[in-house]
Amino acid sequence: MKTGDAQQFEGTSGVDSGKPADGGAGGRTGGGAGGGAGGGPGGEIGMTLPGKAIAQERWLWRALLVLMCLLAYSTSFSSKFIWDDGRHAGMTSLRDYNGLVSIWTKLGLENGGTPQYYPLTHTTFWLEEKVFGRNPVGYRVVNVLVHAGGAIVLWELLRRLGVRGAFLAAAVFAVHPMMVESVAWTSERKNTLSLLLGLTSLLLYARFAGIGDENNGGEKQAEPDWNFYVLAVLAFAGAMLSKTMAASIPVLMLLGLWWKGKLTARHVGLVAPMLVVALGLGLLTGYVEHRYVIRPGGGECARVVRGVVGGEVDGRGVGWAGL
Repeated sequence: MKTGDAQQFEGTSGVDSGKPADGGAGGRTGGGAGGGAGGGPGGEIGMTLPGKAIAQERWLWRALLVLMCLLAYSTSFSSKFIWDDGRHAGMTSLRDYNGLVSIWTKLGLENGGTPQYYPLTHTTFWLEEKVFGRNPVGYRVVNVLVHAGGAIVLWELLRRLGVRGAFLAAAVFAVHPMMVESVAWTSERKNTLSLLLGLTSLLLYARFAGIGDENNGGEKQAEPDWNFYVLAVLAFAGAMLSKTMAASIPVLMLLGLWWKGKLTARHVGLVAPMLVVALGLGLLTGYVEHRYVIRPGGGECARVVRGVVGGEVDGRGVGWAGL
């Protein structure tokens, strides 16, 4: 059984189903009051137009969220790279194909890796360096678009959960001043990317579990679509490889299932592998942060962190103590 929006988009006309359309007084030939371009009570256009209108309306709301983000953060497009952007975006030592391998296989700057082990985030920087070079505008535009994508997925998730004011919540999230640091600061791509993928994982799992099908114009599914589960796991893995703060996503899945009365032993078992991945990558991040970022004598990146706390990096007052 088809569910969700797909059912709306297909329509139920004779053309779609392969059966003759019963167009009322003139549905089949287009004549009469109900036929022709207007579409009769059972005619093709009359039946499919509402679904198309709904789809178009949703695309308009999505476009509005993107436009809001572009307008709100457009002033960042004229800014240069700041502070540690050069340590993440377009690192000289990681620009070739061997550098791409190092992003995924090496830990710490001193070992030829990246400042933090967020390989998917740094892979996006590697790709952008090929396209934009050292021009910060491209990186900023991508960051804004990724954030806009997160706002759109948040809206879709809240709609599926049946939350009132879903679009308002997504719009506030899209342009809230608290988001400026993550969106306008190139190095914080890890925040926008992990959030986009984390929310996508939640949305996909909600569809797999059949949560909110009735809120999206479809009937409740008889059997789960396992493609949604696989995609949810992959999206979660991507979120963790962008930033391990996404470790809470499996817990949110379980809470959502409990909230909607769908928490079963099977769902706990299906979410469990994601909890294991979250634990493993979380421990790896903790090791990298301790070994290469904040430990005494932990290399160049550690020197920068200690300098920020002390208020000086390379002789410049840039830290909290210098404010």
